[in-house]
Amino acid sequence: MKKILSTTLFLALTSLLSAQTEFKYGFEVGSNFAIRNSNHFYNYNYDATDNPYESNTITSSPQAGINAGVMFEISFNRFISLQPDIVFVFQNGNSNEYYYKSNFSNKNENIWINQNLLYLNVPVNVKFKFPITQKMKAFMLLGPSFNTGIFGTDFKVRKEQKSSIESDFTLKKEKLGETFGKAGYLSRFDFAINYGAGLEFLDKMFVSVEFNQGLLNLAKDRKNGAHFKNSCISINVGYLLNANEAKNRREERQTEENSELENY
Repeated sequence: MKKILSTTLFLALTSLLSAQTEFKYGFEVGSNFAIRNSNHFYNYNYDATDNPYESNTITSSPQAGINAGVMFEISFNRFISLQPDIVFVFQNGNSNEYYYKSNFSNKNENIWINQNLLYLNVPVNVKFKFPITQKMKAFMLLGPSFNTGIFGTDFKVRKEQKSSIESDFTLKKEKLGETFGKAGYLSRFDFAINYGAGLEFLDKMFVSVEFNQGLLNLAKDRKNGAHFKNSCISINVGYLLNANEAKNRREERQTEENSELENY
């Protein structure tokens, strides 16, 4: 993994030194699905006099979240560019897990944990472009990502039947605690590798599928081998503006205005 990242960064720097750059900026929006890998339940009822920690595999059921941000592209030539992004990623997921000192376990389908996380991700991708037609290009992305958990909240969700009809039920949510910070069980900062592929149209619009794979163990309490790794897959659409073209248009308008004033 380190060799791959080193190679991509070396290619980017080599291209930067040997080619004339072109700068673009724009925005992207999309939907994501969180993928969490953990073997340790969240102990909200910690009692130091007992032995509350037990290893348990948590199965996470991802739900659709949203992400939006800004992006920049520095093109070194027709085939390679550097693309740093600043993206807010709202992740949402459910997990059936063992809950200490309570009346449910991961076998109970009527109670589960709902986790909502907001991350600020800064992926720095090397973008490899492959022209297909004059108006369309395929591309691949690869690079490191620096992720920070802004806030997170866990809820216990209880499904209560109103009647004997299976579809007749209500959901009650109870806040369990914060995910990050001093009272949280996860560290805020994560280092990930980001990779994906997509299509670009008219050098402006694009659609992509990306996977942001967390590499660090975010669990604070690791004395019994606890781990928590956070990743997500996202589907994005976006629009890019060419800064050079915008500058040229402004200069052309200014020239026309000056010419009109002189003629007047």
